[in-house]
Amino acid sequence: MKKALILICSLAVSAAAYAAPAKATHVTAHMSGTVEKYDASSKTLTVKECVAALEKHGVPCSPYLTVTEALQDPQVAHRGSLCEIEDSAGKYLSPAPPFRFSGSALRSGPKVASLGEHTASVLAEAGLSAAEIDGLTK
Repeated sequence: MKKALILICSLAVSAAAYAAPAKATHVTAHMSGTVEKYDASSKTLTVKECVAALEKHGVPCSPYLTVTEALQDPQVAHRGSLCEIEDSAGKYLSPAPPFRFSGSALRSGPKVASLGEHTASVLAEAGLSAAEIDGLTK
């Protein structure tokens, strides 16, 4: 943690200002103001520049994305994370099931049933007569 903190801070401002003390007792003992200094200096860099600098030093990171940005990531389409569904309001994208099985085309949709659309057929399969179904659905 201490090494990562020093690396992060040294990317945007002078590394000497954040060098670990000769006898560091605890990370918090020498990080006073570190976050504020990094925050102020990182505002002069683009998100891509910050990520590139951190990755160059082996610091695991990724940019914060809004939901819209995350859904536009090419990886979302590549993994089939969204599927198109249609209901009475029209077509929209919905999260696909997060699990995958080999040999199975498991997916949501493509159409959501309308309210009551399958009531008669389900009740008929359950053994109800047409007259009984008619009596329940009116």
